[in-house]
Amino acid sequence: MARATHHRGHRRRGDRRAPHAGAGPCRRRRRRRREGRRPRRARRRPRQTRRAERPRGRGHGGPSAPRRTGEPARPVATALAGRGLGPHRTPRPHPRQIGRRDRDRRPPPSRRRHRGARCGGRPAANPQGRCRVRAERPRGARRARRRDQPAAVALRPPQGRGVRTNRHHHKGSKRLVSITRRLSLAALVAVSLALPGAAVAQEKDTITIDLVNEPSSLDPHGQWNPDSYYVYRNVFDNMVTRDDAGEIVPQVATDWERISDTQVRFHLRDDIVFHDGEPLTAEDVVYSIERITDPEFASPQLGQFNKITGAEAEDEHTVVLTTDGPYPVLLPQLVKLSIVPKHVVEEVGNDAFNQNPVGSGPYKFTEWRRGVSVTLTKNGDYWGEPGVFETAIFRAVPDGATRLANLQAGSADLVVTLDSDQAAQIEGSGSAKPLIVQTERVGYFALNSTKPPLDDERMRRAIALAIDKEGIVDGILAGGEVVVGELVSPAAFGWIDGIEPFPYDPEEAERLIAEVGEAAGTPMKLATSPVFDQRIVQAIQQMLTDVGLNVEIEMTDMATWLKNQQVSNEDAPMLTFSRWSCACQDADGIMFPLLHSGQSWSRWSSPDVDELLETGRSSLDEETRLDAYKALHEKVKEDVPIIPLYQAAIIYGGAANLKWQPTANESMFLNRMGWGE
Repeated sequence: MARATHHRGHRRRGDRRAPHAGAGPCRRRRRRRREGRRPRRARRRPRQTRRAERPRGRGHGGPSAPRRTGEPARPVATALAGRGLGPHRTPRPHPRQIGRRDRDRRPPPSRRRHRGARCGGRPAANPQGRCRVRAERPRGARRARRRDQPAAVALRPPQGRGVRTNRHHHKGSKRLVSITRRLSLAALVAVSLALPGAAVAQEKDTITIDLVNEPSSLDPHGQWNPDSYYVYRNVFDNMVTRDDAGEIVPQVATDWERISDTQVRFHLRDDIVFHDGEPLTAEDVVYSIERITDPEFASPQLGQFNKITGAEAEDEHTVVLTTDGPYPVLLPQLVKLSIVPKHVVEEVGNDAFNQNPVGSGPYKFTEWRRGVSVTLTKNGDYWGEPGVFETAIFRAVPDGATRLANLQAGSADLVVTLDSDQAAQIEGSGSAKPLIVQTERVGYFALNSTKPPLDDERMRRAIALAIDKEGIVDGILAGGEVVVGELVSPAAFGWIDGIEPFPYDPEEAERLIAEVGEAAGTPMKLATSPVFDQRIVQAIQQMLTDVGLNVEIEMTDMATWLKNQQVSNEDAPMLTFSRWSCACQDADGIMFPLLHSGQSWSRWSSPDVDELLETGRSSLDEETRLDAYKALHEKVKEDVPIIPLYQAAIIYGGAANLKWQPTANESMFLNRMGWGE
């Protein structure tokens, strides 16, 4: 008949803790070892197995192991050392390696490995040999807790008196419990997927967008580089906007009328509120215009709005704007004018407002983790079309390969600025897709013509002839870009057919450089940022080096690059590769800030160029404007203050189920996105 093994020193069925030597038979075994006697066995050996014939027990050489014939008796200390109790320990076998007959030769319970986290470690750390956890727990506590365990635990074999304790049976029951739990979890998942609406539940509430850099500013009247514009354009509403087809449509202003050549009246919506609950009024519109045109505020967008000389609120929802002469580009420029709350900016100041912007757009600002990400949350009270995402996270990921990997792994839903090779990797993958659009953006190479040796027209022309534009577009980009000979793309007003680009002629470039003489060897730095395709930057450096120029690449983050571009001519870089977009799709938004002598971006001073630029932005007659821009393009090609390279095609990467149509002005409106099939 099987004995009930409910002594303190023995393991009960279902108790996963290692046996311990706190009381009962274990105490008697310790006493026998101290006296040098063989411990009494818990099981009776078969009678036919004589002592001299019994095996040694696989690596154990303690007093329970028999001596071989002729082997002298070992001292007690040596025998205990073989047990692992002395300074010389031998490896103990795994319990599964011990046969049923040899299991009695396992090390005594007091010296078996304890679960350190529960029982206080080995006996050296617990001199009394008592399991601390068990000693402090009242009797019956373990059994009571088992009643609260999941039903799957009930599959263990019954316990109690008269039930044989079998370790193999116990291990099998634990495996059965584990398998049952796994099957239960799989069944729950299968049932949840089969429920109605489960497919809808799979759509994520959060969209993650990987940008190249973090925003330089979240104040819409500060910097307006793409990484900033992508984010803050979802926080603020603008006077007007463009639809996906590129047409100007109402936003804050519902309609407008021209009072005279210099005045336009705008009627505003009366149901817009800022994220702090205050209504948007004409006073906020007037304040926004006065702020962005204030020379002391020094907005980088000042050149886009400095033709506006006055803003007046006729009532809470009517504003009249006055311009310095006729201004045909007013509406295209107002596409970029975000309305900020006057009461918030005046209360907290410009710096604090940049850190915690308050707008009226479809998404609210939540958090800006510097150098990592910006988080926006859905504005549930938005007056217009709401977004489908509860949260939007814009992350700064400078490396293009990392952005691509994030998209392929599913940790990003939309990534920007991929190249053609990366687009080919996700084409047809099933998990992601390339989204390509030709934009109003123009790639160009700027020359600081106010500093030698670039103040020599021969040097500037030599650089223009040394750059292989076709090679850049076809051999490097290959993403839909088009070589252009003017500082405007075909997507913008002011494009003139027939303006040919500079040809690629390195021999002529070398001849011109030789004419310049020693000055041509002056070291020149080429300013760039990770946001730009470094393959192009390195290719241009190599092309200029091949014709005998000394060019060194200077890499900075985008915020620093922007600051370095908006300084005096003396402090500005000698060479710059960049791409420009005004989001207004008009030549005035590109050519005026880059070429007018009074602009911080310009490295050129020419009265003729300034006059043509003023004509292009002050005539209400389209033909007059086009004639001015044609003459301007020809003048640029003659004097070479800047070198147009190509019309940019932007390649985004989106998740396979993302619904979004990129636009030529590179806007990224979250409330125009969604999940598809």
